Amino acid sequence: MPLHDRRRKRAAPFSIRGPDTGEETRDLRFLVVESSQLALAFEASLQDKLQRDRAKYEKTVAKLARRTFECHKDAEAAVARLPRPSFHQADVTLVEEIQTLPRPRRGRPRKGEAAPTATVYRAKLVSMEVDEQLVDHARLHARHFLLATDHLDAEAWPDTRILEEYRHQHIIEGHTGFRWLKGPAAVAPMFLKTPHRIAALGLVFILALVVRNYIQWSLRSRLREKDQTLPNMNDQPTQQPTTEAAFRLFAHVAVVLVVDGDRVVRRIIDGVTTHVRHVLALLDMTVEVLTRPRKKQVWASG
Repeated sequence: MPLHDRRRKRAAPFSIRGPDTGEETRDLRFLVVESSQLALAFEASLQDKLQRDRAKYEKTVAKLARRTFECHKDAEAAVARLPRPSFHQADVTLVEEIQTLPRPRRGRPRKGEAAPTATVYRAKLVSMEVDEQLVDHARLHARHFLLATDHLDAEAWPDTRILEEYRHQHIIEGHTGFRWLKGPAAVAPMFLKTPHRIAALGLVFILALVVRNYIQWSLRSRLREKDQTLPNMNDQPTQQPTTEAAFRLFAHVAVVLVVDGDRVVRRIIDGVTTHVRHVLALLDMTVEVLTRPRKKQVWASG
């Protein structure tokens, strides 16, 4: 994978604005990386991109062609507003049509009376060809990506080291669950405006991820030691289950506690499968942990 540093000696200033510190300027170093894998991926999907680009533009022009314009300038303006295709050069022209208008009065037309007409204009797609310059431009962008860092010392942080650190991103996002944390479904329903509430929610998420990662590490370690497996999200046996896959096995567990005052008179539990017992055993827990009543917490105010 060739690596190009186009701004190695000259760092670019970058301004950020914080809630308390105001505006702050930092020097950043930008690296442009050329990836052969991204280039191969682009070429493999190029024909599909061309077909989808052509179909999308033809559909857009066909939608406009259903309209007629009485004014030639209005028709030209509508054609000019058409979005340009990403990989094609298209020729859209205006055709002139004679449109029959409704008669101004009711009843049969008189003998020899001509029907009223008007000249209207309609868009028409004449031709559409692949533009090699647009394809080459997209190919150039597809095989490159940009890295930004505040490590300006090129000797201590050469280009190869920066690229290696970037490749470790999947360890943080994938193995520790931060990819799930970045998802909109997990964060979007929370609307927090004050900085301390946002920080508090972030702390809760971090603590939850710590517990989640510990459970995952414990399960995988025990499964390797015992040479056992658990079903993954696709119900396939694996020794590398995620915490989410293990928790999915508890989806049908139901617990009912019959309480008389402060005393539990009966515990009813259902849906405890073999997999559920297996997960609990791997975590050094028993089924009773699911029916144990939670102790009431008394919080002191101050």
